[in-house]
Amino acid sequence: MADEKTQNGQTEEEQEHRIGILDIAAVFLNQGAMSLGMLPHPATGEVFISFEAAQESISILEVLQEKTHGNLSGEESEALTSMIDELKMFYVRAVTDPKLKEALEKAKAKEEKKEPSKILTPDGRPATSVGEKPTIILP
Repeated sequence: MADEKTQNGQTEEEQEHRIGILDIAAVFLNQGAMSLGMLPHPATGEVFISFEAAQESISILEVLQEKTHGNLSGEESEALTSMIDELKMFYVRAVTDPKLKEALEKAKAKEEKKEPSKILTPDGRPATSVGEKPTIILP
């Protein structure tokens, strides 16, 4: 009987599709891992590194842990602590990895030599002009 309700008034199917705190935490764990170059960006497939974004993911997870303190089951609390600790370890490894530092320097140098965009704004400048403010053209 698929329509039978459980004790909290939800069907088994509704409970399976319910998003929990660990699902939310996993989003920030994945974002942090992606920011450290451990996972490719899901839309572009590119690997990028941003220590600032990784720090932000760690901070968000810590705030989540602080704000949910006392409201999580023991299993959820342990899993959240484990996620935070794991992301912190990945961060420390990434910051201290000499190969990663070299790769970051190469990426920055490549970015500086990057050819301007072939897409032009209405005022005729390349769309990715660095350091220039856009010009607003009124009819």
